[in-house]
Amino acid sequence: MATDAGRVACVLAAMTPRETSLLASWNTYSASMKAAYEKRATDLTAAWNLTDKKARKVAVKKAWTDFKMSRKTARKTFNNERANIWKTFEKARKACNVSSEGFGGNDDLQPTHRD
Repeated sequence: MATDAGRVACVLAAMTPRETSLLASWNTYSASMKAAYEKRATDLTAAWNLTDKKARKVAVKKAWTDFKMSRKTARKTFNNERANIWKTFEKARKACNVSSEGFGGNDDLQPTHRD
């Protein structure tokens, strides 16, 4: 059986790529959302500069529809990546033979809805 120090080192080795990957995924999500907002602003500006009312209405609706789809896609991608990151971590953590008991609770071993 591994010592506590060995198990802690094992968890740390599993945790570091988890945190790095979560941050990278968040950065990608953030960049996608920024691009979606920028595109929406550009599209709405172009739409409101149209003089034909029918064309303006269609363009405004399209700008919002495109934005909603971009936002939905970005969020879905982030959620899928986050779930896979946690699955990978959980597999690595299990290999460390660590339970939450005796290691300060389960706080860092399970994802929350906000990670």
